[in-house]
Amino acid sequence: MDTSNFYIALYDRETDTFSIPYHIDRKDKFTTFPAGKSLTKYVITNDKPLLVRNKDIEEMTRKGLIERVGTPSKVWMGVPLKVGDKIIGAVAVQSYTDETLYSENDLEIFKFVSDQIALAIEKKMAEEALVESEEKYRTLVEQATDGVIIVQDGVFKFVNTATAKLLGLDTPDELIGKQFIDFITPEFREKVVERHRMTMAGKGTPSIYEIAITDVVGHTIPIELNVGIIKYNERPAAIILVRDISERKKAEEELKKAFAELEHAHRELKKLDTAKTEFLNITSHELRSPLTSILGYAEILSEGLVGPVT
Repeated sequence: MDTSNFYIALYDRETDTFSIPYHIDRKDKFTTFPAGKSLTKYVITNDKPLLVRNKDIEEMTRKGLIERVGTPSKVWMGVPLKVGDKIIGAVAVQSYTDETLYSENDLEIFKFVSDQIALAIEKKMAEEALVESEEKYRTLVEQATDGVIIVQDGVFKFVNTATAKLLGLDTPDELIGKQFIDFITPEFREKVVERHRMTMAGKGTPSIYEIAITDVVGHTIPIELNVGIIKYNERPAAIILVRDISERKKAEEELKKAFAELEHAHRELKKLDTAKTEFLNITSHELRSPLTSILGYAEILSEGLVGPVT
């Protein structure tokens, strides 16, 4: 089958245009063209392979079914490109000189070729989507302020920049292949190993918990882990979000200290209140005794029992 004039056209529904990722032609050179009423658009609209010769093209043009695009051809053959149930474009061959160049048998062969091209395009689109997705999420992970790590078989398989910075390292690569447990402070290692074992076994265990790690210069850093399970290189692995909670712990300690001081002040106030009550009781008693005598003398004087008051 002659492919001297061959093109692959991908359809953009939003703009109603075709882009031409692959094109061999002795007359025309297109990278895009409006879909409009072109033969290519006619093929994908009807979802059927099409073989037409010059008189067919002229008749379809006269009826307003199509409009010519580019140099008029003597014979044109096109097949829809389908990925799954979705038509993404078409492939076409044509001749500007020989209208007998293609037959119905060629059309059947071209349908098979179209299927193979569609599979190749689908694979390429999937690869590009995967790369785009990986780039997007890698950017998000690298820009995250929290650490993100992947641990498999107890060793670091992936580490973001925030984790390396937390541990006092310049680059994440310095951690790849190293044992995760080596950075856990001794008092938490048994807890981490047990939690990891239960998580990987699919047993119910809290995914968020607090431990402490040691950086490369020996500083202890309290952290919060949020652990999940993913597949990494077709095998189970733990993906762990690491958050430095040093400031939270500092705030908690300051809050505890403030509460302790408040409780101490409350106890001291109670002591002062008790002392005040005792003082008032004593003072009241001491004042009451002489006042009673004075009031008694005042009553005797008022009744004249001791003679006139001069």
